[in-house]
Amino acid sequence: MKGKNILIVYTDIGKGHVKAALAVKEVFEKERIDVKIADFLTFLPKPYHVFMKDAYLQLIKYIPQAYSLAYKFTSRMEPGEAKIYANIVSVSVYPFIERMYESFVPDIVISTHPITTLSFGFLKERRVKTLKVVGIVTDYHIMNFFLAKEMDFVVAPHEKVIEDFLEKNGQSSVPLYPTGIPISLKFASSISKEESKASLKLDRNEKAVLVMTGGLGFPHLVEVAESISDKKFAEPITIICLVGKNDNIVQELKRLEKEKHRRNKILYVRWTGEVWKYMKASDMIISKAGGVTIAEASVSSLPFVVYKPLPGQEYLNANFLLKNNASLSVNSKELLPDAVQKVLFGGANSVLSDNISKIGKPFASVDLVNNIKNMF
Repeated sequence: MKGKNILIVYTDIGKGHVKAALAVKEVFEKERIDVKIADFLTFLPKPYHVFMKDAYLQLIKYIPQAYSLAYKFTSRMEPGEAKIYANIVSVSVYPFIERMYESFVPDIVISTHPITTLSFGFLKERRVKTLKVVGIVTDYHIMNFFLAKEMDFVVAPHEKVIEDFLEKNGQSSVPLYPTGIPISLKFASSISKEESKASLKLDRNEKAVLVMTGGLGFPHLVEVAESISDKKFAEPITIICLVGKNDNIVQELKRLEKEKHRRNKILYVRWTGEVWKYMKASDMIISKAGGVTIAEASVSSLPFVVYKPLPGQEYLNANFLLKNNASLSVNSKELLPDAVQKVLFGGANSVLSDNISKIGKPFASVDLVNNIKNMF
């Protein structure tokens, strides 16, 4: 690895891509290997930037059915069709990929977003034959579109994800390694639930439900908190809401706190670098089905309740969890208290915890770095 220029590329559309990139960077730096990390969006003119990020966010917010149809269309592509559309995408951003390449002149590109993975693969095919391109899939499914350009290998979340892909497609044009979605090594910490609660100043005698917003936001967070905060369970619970930087959610949660009939404590936490510790301290999580959130929860053996996932990739992530009996799925706020009751007091905790832990890849980032080192 000595003398090799390594570039980790992410696209800041959904924080999962960013977190995976930072997890890989963490391992390289731990091994004292110099790497660069960059957001592809910063190399785009403003109109492209708006199209790739803001328009995407508006689409899934206001016309989710359209996004779902588009994603289904992409996921069902045969290899030949996938190559055509991958070429279209790659050509459309090629000048900016070239600019990014010339800014860093990397020997190795590690990419956490399909668009940049495909586009650097296109650059490898067209011009820089010696460039090593490694793609990271940050959701629990693979499609031909992800693999439609030249890459040295692609990291998949789990062996079963590869098995599902091969069962449908027969073979892969790119080597697939089931090392997992890279997450921070902090999630592999052996800190106990009791130690985590003490560190976070949580009541050690109350069970804790973690509710997360996720990188693209979780518009139903207040809905979840409202639904379960006034319900009487076998014993009082603490509802920990990770709200990020969303001040509107904070105001709504403060409103709920003031209502006298709330039987369970609501705790809101603004942006924090200790998500790993809150997962260790909690007894279950309610969230949409983001790939990186699932990866983090699985390493934390945290029972997962999926609530109203975003269309497209999150539906498929939720299906993967359900197929492996690693979560409950709820689409109505009226049913949320029953799900909480089942997990915390009805015996579902141990089954869900065991099954989701089987999905976990605590050292995914380390295994990825080792595979890259073995390339040389």
